[in-house]
Amino acid sequence: EISNDEYITEINPNDVICGRGSGPNIHEGNIRFRLLVAEREAEYRATNKRPRKSNIARDIIKKVFERNGRFLKKIEPKNPLCAVNT
Repeated sequence: EISNDEYITEINPNDVICGRGSGPNIHEGNIRFRLLVAEREAEYRATNKRPRKSNIARDIIKKVFERNGRFLKKIEPKNPLCAVNT
């Protein structure tokens, strides 16, 4: 398990970078993540059962991890990235 104390210096193609702007938006892992979300969007919107919605979100996160992806966030603008505990 990756902790928030571990700094990431290399970004993998399946990593999802948390944040806004062109950096995260054009990163390959973020594009793949958005495709995974789009695949499940209709199912998510079709249910009003909170446990089902949670399961869909967990399934998407699990797929990112199965591809050796991580969810990363910047600590400070000039510092490296840090893994987000999910």
